[in-house]
Amino acid sequence: MTLIGLLLFASACFGEAGATEASDCTDGDVTACKNLCDNDNAAACNNLGAFHAMGKGVKQDYFKAVELFTKACEIADVCENLGQAYAMGKGVKQDFFKAFDYLTQGCDNDSSGSCYKLGWMYQDGKGVRQSHRNALKYFGKACDLRDQLGCDEYAKLKKSGVD
Repeated sequence: MTLIGLLLFASACFGEAGATEASDCTDGDVTACKNLCDNDNAAACNNLGAFHAMGKGVKQDYFKAVELFTKACEIADVCENLGQAYAMGKGVKQDFFKAFDYLTQGCDNDSSGSCYKLGWMYQDGKGVRQSHRNALKYFGKACDLRDQLGCDEYAKLKKSGVD
């Protein structure tokens, strides 16, 4: 499966932040998310961006989603969805190098999804030189952060003999 296919499969387009980060706007409450985002709550901006990307409670608008993902990333390094937008070319021109940068920023801040997606970038050689060793490293970090897909991919690589 290609990186783009896996990104779509792994998160069903764009993911929302956890309930503990923006509990008032995880269930599609666009007004609550907008109010929190206007007050620089990164998780709320990320969730609101996901709503725009998926057309959940608002008209689907990838450009608005990218604007909100960018704000979330600038406020508090919540960069996974911004990296994914660049990897997929949704709301921005597809750019695997920018995707890599944003996903690295997210992974450095312990976003399991960012680490998982970095693993796939290394696995497929998208925006980086293909490296199964680096893929293993990022899948391992995703697994350590309790991402089951990261654990599964880590196990597959280990079973294939990658160290």
